[in-house]
Amino acid sequence: MKVLAVAELIWPTDNSGGSLATYLHLKRLVQEGAEVTVVGPAAPPGAKLIKAELPTARPALWLWIAKRRKWLYKLAEEHDVVYIPRHAYPMVDVAHAAGAPAVVHMHGYPTYKSLGIPGDWKLEKGAAVLYAAVAHGIVEKAVDRWLRRADAIICVSKTHCRKLAQYRPVYMPNPPPDDLPPPQPPRRYFVYLGGEQRHKCPHLARAAARAAGMPLVEPRGAPRPATLRLVAGAWALLFPSCWEEPMPYAVYEALLMGVPVVALPIGGQAELISQTPSAQFTAEDTSPRAFIKAAIRAAAVPRQVMEKLRKITAETATMILNHQSLYALIINTLKSHDDADGNHATWHETGR
Repeated sequence: MKVLAVAELIWPTDNSGGSLATYLHLKRLVQEGAEVTVVGPAAPPGAKLIKAELPTARPALWLWIAKRRKWLYKLAEEHDVVYIPRHAYPMVDVAHAAGAPAVVHMHGYPTYKSLGIPGDWKLEKGAAVLYAAVAHGIVEKAVDRWLRRADAIICVSKTHCRKLAQYRPVYMPNPPPDDLPPPQPPRRYFVYLGGEQRHKCPHLARAAARAAGMPLVEPRGAPRPATLRLVAGAWALLFPSCWEEPMPYAVYEALLMGVPVVALPIGGQAELISQTPSAQFTAEDTSPRAFIKAAIRAAAVPRQVMEKLRKITAETATMILNHQSLYALIINTLKSHDDADGNHATWHETGR
């Protein structure tokens, strides 16, 4: 099976959770026997890389694809399926023109800033918000059109699937990273990884740490191994993100290392945490006061209790997700595509 992936962002050139997921899924595809070609800045071992610096802003990325449509069409013709793990949605039409099915792997939502929040375009700053005020409707309609035409949509948590229900998505949680350090004895500090983005609520993390009397470590710009070691040794991860994240790797990695997570009761973060002993540190509601109270509860846990809690959390986290094969999903998509005789118009008119 030959898979063409068009990925403007991928680990290790980008450190976001979606980029890491893209890398891990493609790595597994190679390990399972697929011939993978990646158009993008990097590729996992064993995949063919056609190195390209794609724009990351969606309209600019879509224009980049339009300008290279003939070249991308020829590439798609040479492959069995086109895999779209980020925002290269116009590749759906390129794939269909070349007679190949298109699989879109969602790590966000079909809104302007991918947050799934109506009006999330207002989070832009400066001149960008003026552009977004005009363009957000056009962008969101275009994304919706491409998603409805895709042959398969993948979501990464049950919460994510519910929010994307109109596209009949397939649930496939992201695989666990293979570079995590072993669980460490807890040290008396909190860690926060969200940076300065408003929807990550950094000020709430800092306020909660102060209220709990705990130092707060923010390893911005640190290499991934150093960041993971800091998380592994932390008393708890503060995750005050105030949007429904599909499946935040920061939370999943912390739980796998036995580190409790203080979070709001929303999104994929709450879905992951609810299946572990760390659920006791989920805020009672979405208010800042509730988050701060949860952080204070975490800080007050006696060391011996925390050590036992971390051991159980690490053991539980390895079992909370039923990891499925992207390879198998693509094979099923190809079979469905063949059954439809490659007639994409008929395929989509029948509602998939």
